[in-house]
Amino acid sequence: MQEQKKRMERLAEVKAKVEKKLGSVSSELQNHEKKTQEDEQQLGSLRQSLAQLSDRERELLDFRMVVSQMLSLDATAPPLPNHQIIKSLETLLHTHHHYHHLYHRVNTPWQCPTHRRPHLCPNQDLHDSSSLDSTSRSAHPEDTVPL
Repeated sequence: MQEQKKRMERLAEVKAKVEKKLGSVSSELQNHEKKTQEDEQQLGSLRQSLAQLSDRERELLDFRMVVSQMLSLDATAPPLPNHQIIKSLETLLHTHHHYHHLYHRVNTPWQCPTHRRPHLCPNQDLHDSSSLDSTSRSAHPEDTVPL
């Protein structure tokens, strides 16, 4: 009987250790499951962000292609750098602004951002109208822009 009592005590100790270990492993498993769930949510969010960025990139590439075609740039060539497209747009807009202010009789001087000088309209009085260039109507002939 003494022996059985010792065995029972030992079994009780082993059972307590196993239960403690099981509780620890169970808690660790729950922590891993929670971490896995958080990682899956983050992965889903990152996938969604990547899809949005891919769509945005595709839209930007389409926009660049349309702008390049509108500027008569070679769309079949390798993609042009942004600065080249911007320079073409600036040139086009600069010419348009000169044309608009020359031929649409705007009665205010226009500060050309490229030349940093006011350009006068044809109907504005100048002390020396002979110094005006017929292309840009600028008081500074060195600033002429061919149309």
